[in-house]
Amino acid sequence: MLRDPLSYGLEPDLSDLIVITSTVGSEWEDTIRLVEDHSFPLLRRHRVQYIQVARCGPYEADGWEVLADSREPERFIPRGRWTLMDELSLNGTVVQAAGGNTWCVNCTIVSDHGAR
Repeated sequence: MLRDPLSYGLEPDLSDLIVITSTVGSEWEDTIRLVEDHSFPLLRRHRVQYIQVARCGPYEADGWEVLADSREPERFIPRGRWTLMDELSLNGTVVQAAGGNTWCVNCTIVSDHGAR
């Protein structure tokens, strides 16, 4: 998209491209460093709008918070008010680690109508 925006139906200056990420609150330090060292410079160079969001609580009605909104992102914000670990703890989900990888045994979504 950055190399040939017209092929993707975007404006040549990428003024209509927005990158949005949702922070889960348990990103690895390596991931944060790689985003800041490699992705953010590209977004800055091309003046792409970057928005970082996080959930405000366990329910859809709790909404989302905007952690960052910039065309010159510098710093990845590692957590918001509500994290994936908060969600897993609330739902009694067990996180298991094997061989350095973390896997969730049961991931559920809690809405205003209860667990699904």
